[in-house]
Amino acid sequence: MKKDSHNVAQKLLGSKICRRTRSASLGQAAEVFCLTITEVEVYDGFDDKASHASRGMTDRTKVMFGPAGYWYVYLIYGMYYMLNYVTREKGYPAALLIRAGITADGNPSAGSGQRKINGPGRAGTYLKIDKSFYGMKAVKGNDLYIEWRKKPLTEKIERSHRIGVDYAGPIWSKKQWNYKIMEQKNNKTIKQNSPQEILKAGGIGILPTDTLYGIVGSAFSKKAVKRIYAVKGRDENKPFIILISSQSDLKKFGVELTKEQRTFLSAAWKGRRATSVILPVPLKKFEYLHRGTQSLAFRLPNNKELLLLLKKTGPLVAPSANPHGKEPAHTIADAKEYFGDNIDFYIAGGRKEGKPSRLISLMSERLEVLRE
Repeated sequence: MKKDSHNVAQKLLGSKICRRTRSASLGQAAEVFCLTITEVEVYDGFDDKASHASRGMTDRTKVMFGPAGYWYVYLIYGMYYMLNYVTREKGYPAALLIRAGITADGNPSAGSGQRKINGPGRAGTYLKIDKSFYGMKAVKGNDLYIEWRKKPLTEKIERSHRIGVDYAGPIWSKKQWNYKIMEQKNNKTIKQNSPQEILKAGGIGILPTDTLYGIVGSAFSKKAVKRIYAVKGRDENKPFIILISSQSDLKKFGVELTKEQRTFLSAAWKGRRATSVILPVPLKKFEYLHRGTQSLAFRLPNNKELLLLLKKTGPLVAPSANPHGKEPAHTIADAKEYFGDNIDFYIAGGRKEGKPSRLISLMSERLEVLRE
């Protein structure tokens, strides 16, 4: 489809991206599942400072320079493949980023029923994209193709600025080049996963803790922990603080407390000052958490809503919601500005002007205050 990128963007909305997972040529029946596209972004031209092609053609971007109808795929954070559809004639760089969709036909590994897939990283994960799709033609017969819609959309199309492109400067970051289908509030057919369901499945979210806004993920999910290190850009030698719902959660990490330690923790965690306590965790299976230090900091938050969530999800890692070197997010808007669609859910809780928790070490016989 070799037309104006903005026209193609609107034509893509409501069309399907279909993925064939097994080749019939190998003697197996091909399995196909699809994603109905609900949001795309336009990256168009040599002057578009938000586009990878703004610095000219490279080995990475050469497929963006046409011809139209091919897939441009690239990797971010070392774990998410972003899927783009090339739109213009040969020699002119333009592509549409697939940002969101609704599951259309059953992906066997994703459960049944319609679900929203928000964010380009999650769209690529759902479609099982990898670098092998780079430069593939998006036509039926290949393992990734488009089924163009034949009927007009019944929903309205909403335009807004592109997400996460502030680096492009005030002119290009404010271009209204994001197109999406406006949601129908009375549509009850799409499943909305709850925060606890997302966290139990290895997802990550941002919510207010007893101190600051935190990025949370299951402490027992290596995938979630890896994602949080990646989105924060945090030094991987520094362990995260872990939130628990009761002292008994410590046993899940192999922590054995003396009577005196239990008494101290009961008093410390009932106080008004949020307190994190470092305890020995020598088990090798938790090395992805303690990063070789054989110790972890735990906190039992004095916050009813957070405790209720923790009882449903189990212990959560919960570093502050900010990239490395940036100040902590004070509002959910700050957090969204930092992380955009790299986070699975956001929960607002007003403005948080708190400070990090007090940090105490019980690694030796003597109590040591590391941060007041």
